[in-house]
Amino acid sequence: MNVRQGKPTVALLVALLLLIAVCRLVPMAHEVTGDEAHSAHVAALPFDALIETSRGDTHPPLYYALLGVMPDTMGGAWPLRLLSFLCSLAQLAVLWAIGRHMGGARLGWVLVALGGVNLWFCREGATARNYGMLQLLVTTAWLVLLHARERGGAWRWGLVALLYAAACWTFYYAAHAIAALTVFFLCTRPRKKQGLAYGLAIVGAVLLFLPWVPSLLEQIERVRAASPGAGKAEWGLDMFVERILRRHLFTSGPWGSIIALGVLAGVLLPLIHHRRWFRALPPDAGASRARRWLVPTGVAAATYLLVVVASTAAGVFMRPHYAGFLGTLLCVFVGILLLQLPRRICVLLVAALVVAGATYTIKRTLRRAETGAEPATRVVLAQASEDDVVLCLNADGKLLYDYFRQGRGPEAYGVYDSTPRGGPPWRRPSLALDATDPEILHRGGSLWVLWVAPALAGPDAAERLRALLALRAWRSAEVRSWPRGARLERFVR
Repeated sequence: MNVRQGKPTVALLVALLLLIAVCRLVPMAHEVTGDEAHSAHVAALPFDALIETSRGDTHPPLYYALLGVMPDTMGGAWPLRLLSFLCSLAQLAVLWAIGRHMGGARLGWVLVALGGVNLWFCREGATARNYGMLQLLVTTAWLVLLHARERGGAWRWGLVALLYAAACWTFYYAAHAIAALTVFFLCTRPRKKQGLAYGLAIVGAVLLFLPWVPSLLEQIERVRAASPGAGKAEWGLDMFVERILRRHLFTSGPWGSIIALGVLAGVLLPLIHHRRWFRALPPDAGASRARRWLVPTGVAAATYLLVVVASTAAGVFMRPHYAGFLGTLLCVFVGILLLQLPRRICVLLVAALVVAGATYTIKRTLRRAETGAEPATRVVLAQASEDDVVLCLNADGKLLYDYFRQGRGPEAYGVYDSTPRGGPPWRRPSLALDATDPEILHRGGSLWVLWVAPALAGPDAAERLRALLALRAWRSAEVRSWPRGARLERFVR
């Protein structure tokens, strides 16, 4: 970067974009996961059936509806992930616009650099789930909120309401981001008229999301019933360190890893020692303009983290990619801090963060963690014959995707405690324990049962399925187990 003019040179810009491209493309090469296959199945439904199926799902229907209009989503991993990939690239453009609005073009490029190699940004952009789309919507809402606060205009406040509502129709955890942005807005000390306009925008977003609230309440009760730990507080040092500091604050931020922190210390300490070089160039001209946003952004990030803590303590499912907007807030906060430093220091620290963050991201994406369903599915595909039947308790979408969409694999059926609302989901055979087709259990060959988080299929689904198999004279012949509760069991007559 040209430290005197605050503009990236062509060589550095090309190098940055290539590094971002590597970080974004590496995870795109992975096989389709069970959750992504679930997205493909739901997106393939007609619109009415998609809405009804979403009522029994843990995600609202907007992402599935948009995924359904994408070309050839059943053609493999790349077409299926294209929507998320485009959303992740668009988010970088919005981040640049936020940085330019807050502190000028230099801050915009700093945010692009930090966000472009962030682990969760890259993963969300290469996963056919709604997390990347949620990130784009709430980040765009932040940008529009900045402009609405300074320029006004009913259409801008209306757009804020529309983006908030769209985010909620994409993923319920949008409420966390909206809470953080509301705190951000209040920390900017808006005038009374601006506060009233924002309040009306919130009311408008609530009204737009109101038709789906009954489904949300129904899903909350279903998840609570299927999760023995739901609603129980889990406060403690282990929870705070593992689930909050490591899973969220540490991996979501632009620091990436211990290596990144070590690199920063190794660069910063010698520079401080050579004070003459440290003072060689003053901070960027946009530093003072960006400084006014430092406290609101920091308080918003702290608010988001507190919401994560409270949700986790209440027993709510809170995985790092659910809280992806925390990474956006942290990137902006750190970017503003870096802009306050002398230009050379800013450039070197950004370079250190980007290189260390990219190394960490590529390393983590090359070594993708498996849930247990993936190796179990590979065993079934390798050993099951055409005469065998596979029952997936809490259906393993990957195996069903392989068989029903790509024409390979054994005949597979999802098994549920009762028929899901709206009929059999995903246009593929689905068995309900209260009305199981006896012909399936009378076929020859082996019967494979894949137990993946069986509690989500129904509180007593596992016991009822075992009783049904014993009634049909099936006995267990082989059991294999994997971490995180995945188990594969083969039954014979």
